Amino acid sequence: VLYLLHVSGTMQICMLAVLILFLLFLSSTVFRHIVSPLQTLSNVVAALRENEYSFRARDVGEDDALGYLAAQINELAGDLRERRHRESETFALLERVVETMDLPVFAFDAASDLQLTNPAALKMLQLPADSMLHQSATSLGLQDILQCPDNSGVSLTMHGWEGRWMVRRSKF
Repeated sequence: VLYLLHVSGTMQICMLAVLILFLLFLSSTVFRHIVSPLQTLSNVVAALRENEYSFRARDVGEDDALGYLAAQINELAGDLRERRHRESETFALLERVVETMDLPVFAFDAASDLQLTNPAALKMLQLPADSMLHQSATSLGLQDILQCPDNSGVSLTMHGWEGRWMVRRSKF
């Protein structure tokens, strides 16, 4: 347009330089206000996916949609962190209660892998806890117990333990 208006070459170069500076300023502003916060939010969500709840989105404006999204993600991270804390406290309490029981206790997950046991169960199977945990019920010789119905009796002979056992089952 400047060429058609017969503007001098020096003026055209000056106008082009001003236009380039304006575009650089505009792209910097877009990066600072949109791309950078999105990268931050992406990093926080990736950390949440990895069960790392200490990351927070910072330096995101609070008066725009990205700021609102950052606040919601930060709140979600806090809620997940609190939930993980409560679950670990609950599991620690459960472990203490199970350890004090005189009868063998076995807690299996949905895949029939042992997740929790007590000293009476260790004594019954004559195995160290390290080798029992995360083993399948089949490898521990307990598959029959898992398949019998709740509140039923089962005869079991294992490593000197012999007798009829009452099987109680519950899910949590």
